[in-house]
Amino acid sequence: MSGHDSHAHAGGHDEHEHKPTSISTYLGVAAVLTVLTIIEIGPLFQWYNLGPVPLLVLSVVKFAMVVFIFMHLGPDEPIYKKIFVPSLLLAGLMVTVMMLLFGSFTRAEQMAYKGPVLGYVAAPPPKVETPEGEAGGDPAAGGAEQVAAAPAVDGAEVFKTNCVACHGPEAKGGVGPNLTDAEWKNGSGTLADIETTLNKGVTGTAMISWTPILGDEKIKAVALYVHSLGGGK
Repeated sequence: MSGHDSHAHAGGHDEHEHKPTSISTYLGVAAVLTVLTIIEIGPLFQWYNLGPVPLLVLSVVKFAMVVFIFMHLGPDEPIYKKIFVPSLLLAGLMVTVMMLLFGSFTRAEQMAYKGPVLGYVAAPPPKVETPEGEAGGDPAAGGAEQVAAAPAVDGAEVFKTNCVACHGPEAKGGVGPNLTDAEWKNGSGTLADIETTLNKGVTGTAMISWTPILGDEKIKAVALYVHSLGGGK
C-alpha cells in the first residue's frame, strides 16, 4: 500500500509541475518590453508629452512582466535564468531612478515640462505705427492691424505650451538657443526661415519637426510670435 501511495503521490506531483516556458513566450515578452520602452523614451525626443504618472505605470507593468516570467523559470534552461534575473534587477533599478529623477524636479521645472509656466505673461508683438493706423486715421486700417496681431497672441500660447522647456519662459535660451537677440543659429531670422526651422526641425538637435504636432496654422502663429521677440529680421 505504501508503495502504491508513494507512486500515486509522485504521479500527482508530476501533474502539478510547470512545463518549461517556450522560446516564443520569451520572444513575445521581449517584444512587449521593447514597445513599452520605446513609449517611455518618446518624451525625451519630444515626440509627444507624457507625464510622470504614465511613465511610472509603464515601468511598473514592465517590472511585473519580468517578475511573472521569472516565477516560471524553475524547469527552464539555465541560460534563461541568466538573462531574466538581470532583467528583473534592471527593471527595479529603472523604477527607482525614474522616481528619483522626477522627485528631484523643482516646481518651476515641472511646470516647464508640463506646459505654461505660472506667472509668465508673454510680451505682445511690437505695434507698428502707420499713418493710416494712427488716431483719426482710417478705421479699416486699425481693424486690419488687430486681425494681423491675433495670430501672434495665439502664437504666444503655443510657445508657452511647447517651447518653454527648451528656450526658457522669456525665450532667452536654455537647451535651445536665445530667440530674442540677432544671432540666429538656424537661418537668418526671417519669418520664412523661422517657419522652415519649425516645419523641418534641425537634424542632430532636440529641435524636431513640429508640423505633425502643431499643424500649419499654429506653426505660422508661433513663427510670427518668435519673429516679434526682437531678433527677427
